[in-house]
Amino acid sequence: HLRRESQAAPAGARSHPGRPLDHRAAPARAGRSGEAAPGWEAPVSVRRLRVGLIGLGRLGRVYARDLATRIREARLVAVCDPLDEVVSGVADDFEVAGRHTLAAELIRDPNVDAVVIVTPTRTHKDLALLCAAAEKPAFCEKPAALTLGDALAMKAAVEQTGAFLQMGFMRRFDPGYVAARARLSSGQRRTSARSS
Repeated sequence: HLRRESQAAPAGARSHPGRPLDHRAAPARAGRSGEAAPGWEAPVSVRRLRVGLIGLGRLGRVYARDLATRIREARLVAVCDPLDEVVSGVADDFEVAGRHTLAAELIRDPNVDAVVIVTPTRTHKDLALLCAAAEKPAFCEKPAALTLGDALAMKAAVEQTGAFLQMGFMRRFDPGYVAARARLSSGQRRTSARSS
């Protein structure tokens, strides 16, 4: 297993003009050859999941940072955005070789094992269908789609191909949400203290 020896953030944050993302809180990233970053111990046989990221807006840049520097089992190998200068900036910041302006190219990239979709909701269905057709596992930010029909099309594609699709509903793991769900499931109800 991997373990963190120190929780201290590295000194010397990098910034990129026009990019509000603060990289200071990120631990040092692994080098290009795949060795563990300083402070991380990893067995030699660990194969890191090669991830492609589609969408490099505000939240996409957070995902880029996390995939490149905070998730030991993942390696950010490709990024995609319609704007070439955004692709270049993020790819340069995190030493990413795969640079795409078309999502279909990233999905077909043989160096990408799995795809993270952080694009506007109106694009989720088409991107999920492309990932399913390519049998590439995908993680898609919420909401799934703008219409029930699009969400059902995503579900059908996954069922037909057997591809993996995870929706990003991380709040389900938040302790407050877990407690509220348990309380509601057990039939306990709390009424509001306010009166109308």
